[in-house]
Amino acid sequence: MPITYADKREPAHFAGRPPKIHEFKPADITEAAIHILRSDRSNRRSFVLEILKEFVILTEHTLYTLVHERVSISDNLHTFQRQLRNYKDTGLISDAPFGVLKAAVRAGLPKPNAGSLRAFCLGPAGEEYLRRKSEESKPPTLTATEDHLAHDLICAEAMIKMRTLWKVHATSPGLVEVRGPREVSVWDPEKKVFIVAPDGLLIKRNLQGTFERGFLVEYQNVRALLQVQNKLKKYEEISRLENRWMWNFWGMDEMPWVLIVHRQGATLVHYQEEIARRVDITAQFAAIALDDIWAGNLFIKPLCGNR
Repeated sequence: MPITYADKREPAHFAGRPPKIHEFKPADITEAAIHILRSDRSNRRSFVLEILKEFVILTEHTLYTLVHERVSISDNLHTFQRQLRNYKDTGLISDAPFGVLKAAVRAGLPKPNAGSLRAFCLGPAGEEYLRRKSEESKPPTLTATEDHLAHDLICAEAMIKMRTLWKVHATSPGLVEVRGPREVSVWDPEKKVFIVAPDGLLIKRNLQGTFERGFLVEYQNVRALLQVQNKLKKYEEISRLENRWMWNFWGMDEMPWVLIVHRQGATLVHYQEEIARRVDITAQFAAIALDDIWAGNLFIKPLCGNR
């Protein structure tokens, strides 16, 4: 940690009690997964687990909003919270580590108007349930560390916020389909590596349902020039016609634009300068500031590209 001048001291302790951590034995995990598979009649539970599988981690409020939109559940948030506690007690879901929430708030993630900020990811029984439910082979889990979870939480919440904003946009309203990182990552089973692992995909259609544009989302929290150069090189390769199969994998007939979600202005400058000096670039890039998303502003800035 670098030593700088602090204009505000942090509290010695954070308010509230940490959630109780329950260690599940392998037998308990297997028993819970098998029990649910034998009596899997809850659309609410299935949707909670599937959406956490796709997006890795989501806030409690976002989970409630998405489940309420898809499944006929009570309008009472407290009822949903009780169900989440039941899922947590059986190991289906887990509380996000406090450090993840702290990092997300530092990045501007808004806190709920009432209650405390909470987020959830899959628990051990939830992971086992989904593994047993799906027979097809899957690539390994993308994330594990607190830094990665914070990254995934910020990006997921930002994409879902953009989906909401686009529906009521004054000049370019649309219906946006959001796909999470586990849905759009391209895995090479022979080399056992990810060819590309975007943070998500936004597919925008107009209010009549006609396709308008796809955006591969890359949330960039650092301003390292080397990372910018590597991402430009990667997406330039993917935009070539011989890699059209990847566009088809995403359900696209054309290469989606790459949308850079950035926290620091220096990141945007690096992309602008690097793209400007590559006269033969074919991929299309755009950028939006994370702060603008939290503020409810869809200020997407196209970056120079020749395709």
